[in-house]
Amino acid sequence: MRQLIRRTTPLAALGLLGAVLFAVACSNTPVQPVSARVTALKAQVDDLDRELGMIHSASGDDQQSLMHQYWGMLQKQLQYVHNLPGVQARDCTDWTVLDPKVTGHSPSWGSRPCPALHDDGPAAGFPYPSELSPMLFELMMRQQLAVLTAQVKSIETEPNATARLDLMRQHYETRYRYLQTVLGRDWMWAGEPTLPDPSSMGAVLFSQYCGQCHNPPPPHLNTPAGWRYVTQRMSTIIERQAHSGAMGVNLPSADEFQLIAQYLMANSSR
Repeated sequence: MRQLIRRTTPLAALGLLGAVLFAVACSNTPVQPVSARVTALKAQVDDLDRELGMIHSASGDDQQSLMHQYWGMLQKQLQYVHNLPGVQARDCTDWTVLDPKVTGHSPSWGSRPCPALHDDGPAAGFPYPSELSPMLFELMMRQQLAVLTAQVKSIETEPNATARLDLMRQHYETRYRYLQTVLGRDWMWAGEPTLPDPSSMGAVLFSQYCGQCHNPPPPHLNTPAGWRYVTQRMSTIIERQAHSGAMGVNLPSADEFQLIAQYLMANSSR
């Protein structure tokens, strides 16, 4: 149960004005010719390849420093791809794109159809995966780089503008999901988990409210103390969303929220 709130109203329902406002808000990178964007993407993967080579050759503190630098580079490149013209949310449930903590600003809608999903969500920051050894870090990043390089090649050779835009969106989503996967957050799209005691009121409410914008996380991912922290923060977020007048958000009552918290802590890792 991450600190996420569901947006269910489709973008189409907002009308042309909302779509235009959103496109302006999320596309803060100056419009570039297609060739310039492709050149920038190719330079990005070249930079990653060079940095990985440096990590491989380094040792000790130098290696750790380069790994941190590489992780920061991935996030900066993610922001660049996100801000390319046309790489924007298709609707309010397109949560990998609607991420103000990555874009650096919140979407500017003409009304309040969708709360900002990632105000405090899992993508509010990509903490460095310090538990990875240099060997495993390099292996995982090399695997990702191979995929990114192939995607950039496909973008470069695609003559159709619409298809090329779809490939750019896929490139962004691949980058986003891979960062989340490295951090152990692949549960968000890996299929709905089999919950313990699924017919209990706690499990039913957990799926109903906490699965509104992503798959509900398996309760064993956190300790009781961890879930206590998460649910307390979630309570604050829900209260804020309720006061904001956001539409499309199903809010649990205080009693329902308490049942969810109790269910998570009872089925957490010990």
